[in-house]
Order: sequence, then C-alpha cells, then structure tokens
Amino acid sequence: CPEVLTREKLRSYCNSVQGYPRLHRFIRALRLCSSTCQGFIAKCPEDNNGAEGRTWLVQECYNTICALSIIAVDECAAFLAKAPREQSKLALGVFDVLLHVLSMPLSSVAHQRALGAASQALNKFGAALSVDAMGDRLQHWARVCLSLMNAPSLSVRSIAVDVVVSLLGGCFDDTGNLDEIGLVFMTVLPEVVAR
Repeated sequence: CPEVLTREKLRSYCNSVQGYPRLHRFIRALRLCSSTCQGFIAKCPEDNNGAEGRTWLVQECYNTICALSIIAVDECAAFLAKAPREQSKLALGVFDVLLHVLSMPLSSVAHQRALGAASQALNKFGAALSVDAMGDRLQHWARVCLSLMNAPSLSVRSIAVDVVVSLLGGCFDDTGNLDEIGLVFMTVLPEVVAR
C-alpha cells in the first residue's frame, strides 16, 4: 500500500474519537504480523531462490512492519496529545511491536530500521511516556539495546547507542537524575556482558 494512502488513513483514525479503536486495531495487527509472518513464510513452497528467497521475504516483512510503525508514530503522536490515554495505548503498542522485531535474529538492516523507529517514537512521545509504555518490558528493552550495542554492524551499534543516550538524556531531563533508569540498565548489564 502506498505510503501516502497509509498516512491519510492513519490521520483519519487520529482525527476523531471514533477512529481511535481502528488505530489501536491497526497497531495490534502489526504486532500479530510481527509474531506470525516468520511462520507463514517458512511454510511457503520453495521457489527458484530456495531458502534465500524466504529469508529475503522475512526481512522485507519486518522492514515493512517497522516502516508502518514509523508512519503510525509520525502521523498520530501529535494528534493524540489531546487524548493522553489513547497516546499511551499507541506508545505501548508501538514499543511492543518494535521490541518483538528487535528481539528477532534479523539482518542489520531490519535492526537498524527498528532502532530508528524506536528512536523516533522516543523523541515523539518523550522519555516519560516511553518508559511508562515500556513498563514491565523495560529490562528486556535494556537487554536488547545493550546487546545491539555490541552488534557486528557499525550502523546498528551506532543507532543502538543513540537510542540509549536519548533514553538516558530524556529521563535525566524529566527527573533530574538517572537513578531509576540506571538501575534497570545496571541490573541487566552483567547478564548481557556474560553473553
């Protein structure tokens, strides 16, 4: 689906209270796609490219999910500022989708796109709302980001560092200290280093 049409549809969901459930269903559909597309692709019959064709298709599916997450945040975050509960639900859904994508063993391009989407969501929603949306998964986010800071690809390492620095900087701007977020990162650091 062309990006312009996707943007228009998402904008229409954000413009009225009646569209909010559709927006959240869209985000849940992205989460469902991120959970199931790998299984669907693995069951496809082999083509001339064999496993390489399937691998490419899986990567493109995840790249599309990340691109749609970026569009959803870009189009809806500002509109939903007047409805904090809905904005919080959007942030929760988007961060959930992105965490699932980042947890998968994908290519550096897919990880880079997912980290870019996470960085954009963090900037659009702000650190306080982002940390609230990450909620119980904050340790997993820290684990994933610290692991990706040690990725073989320089571009993935660089953007992972940017996400962590943005998160730490935003938390410091909001609270004046890094006690809570620092404790989360320090809790998972030995586990990540041990790997």
